[in-house]
Amino acid sequence: MFDAVISLPPEQRTKPITVLCTDTRVEIPAITEGVESTLDRMRRCSQQHNLNIEAHLLKPPPEQSFWVNIIGRGRRNCECRTVSGEFEGD
Repeated sequence: MFDAVISLPPEQRTKPITVLCTDTRVEIPAITEGVESTLDRMRRCSQQHNLNIEAHLLKPPPEQSFWVNIIGRGRRNCECRTVSGEFEGD
């Protein structure tokens, strides 16, 4: 993409280009750091060559993260059976 935009004359680079990357917060730290580093390089290259390319990293808020949705949000107003078969409420 960068090569294509750089090959255009500056007067034809009129439309902004947005690159979006999502961090699901499941990736190992090395992957996350690599993605952030790549996005930073993209931003610097865009600024240096006046390419009008924006790069953004999107992250869900903690309450909407993968782990919260998989593991759960805790017990809320539920009735659970104990080992003896009795109900245990909040």
